[in-house]
Amino acid sequence: MKGFNFYFGSDCNKKIFIEEKLLQYFSERKFQRIEVPSVHYYDFEANPAINVNSTIRAMDTDGSMIMLCPDISYLVCQYINGLKNIERPIRVAHKGRDFLLVADESGDRERTKIGADIIGDDSAEAEAEMIIMAIESMRTLGIRDFKVELSHVDYLGGILKMCNFSPSDYGKVTSAIEKNDRFTLQLIQAKYNLSDQILRAFEKTDDLCGEGDGVLTAGKKNAINETSLNAIERLIKVYEILTEKGYRKYLLFDLSLSANPDYYSGIVFKLLTKYSNAPLVGGGRCDNLTRCDEGDTQVGFSININELLRTYNAMGIKVKG
Repeated sequence: MKGFNFYFGSDCNKKIFIEEKLLQYFSERKFQRIEVPSVHYYDFEANPAINVNSTIRAMDTDGSMIMLCPDISYLVCQYINGLKNIERPIRVAHKGRDFLLVADESGDRERTKIGADIIGDDSAEAEAEMIIMAIESMRTLGIRDFKVELSHVDYLGGILKMCNFSPSDYGKVTSAIEKNDRFTLQLIQAKYNLSDQILRAFEKTDDLCGEGDGVLTAGKKNAINETSLNAIERLIKVYEILTEKGYRKYLLFDLSLSANPDYYSGIVFKLLTKYSNAPLVGGGRCDNLTRCDEGDTQVGFSININELLRTYNAMGIKVKG
């Protein structure tokens, strides 16, 4: 079945081993377990963080619309946000499966995810804690050769908001920035009569990639509005915490990254390895997952077990079973 995986023999043993090791690691750090349903009612119209056009839907016997889970973190946040009598912050470890209408870059339409969330803490310390847990999760599984790529949605987003691009041109611009396509950027500049300062900011973002202090210093110089400057300041704060705790060697920055601003609201990160074409881990601050006046803040990450299993096989890692 294309996009839906069977696990047999050694692959099944590896998958069980990976899941048990991760859940044990989260439990040792006092994260409470939560599992979400794979099927639930279609109720995502009010939240643009979830693209309803990418969900798998069906009609229930009573005529109501049901859907397969498109995003585990969204359901976790919605459920915890309703638990008003529990003291914040709440630390939870989630496990479940999400489903895609269109296959991801690895050809999967069903993916097992395990991850962690801190709900009700908007601090830089909570963001650093999640990045550290993502790193230590990989180390626990015996994966060493990887990097964590960091960015902030408001760095590039702050500049883009100044331009009032149409939805179609917004996508063209973010793609051109990531590809360093200066010709397309110049066409956009002429179409929207953008200042040279804004164009230089777009063109320079491609150079703001790499390790540590130099990238952040250059990013601070190139921040041409308060939103982008605040984003850099937050990245610097998280970077200082991670450096102090000894995790600097794992970190890269790419300020040209543009994540979905309806989903992410701050720091974003992904964990990459040469053994996989797709990230093993994706995460960040997702305060937009609850859109109400008293909604919880949320920062977390999810580990793609499908990709981890492929990485295990590519590295030749064997497990007993």
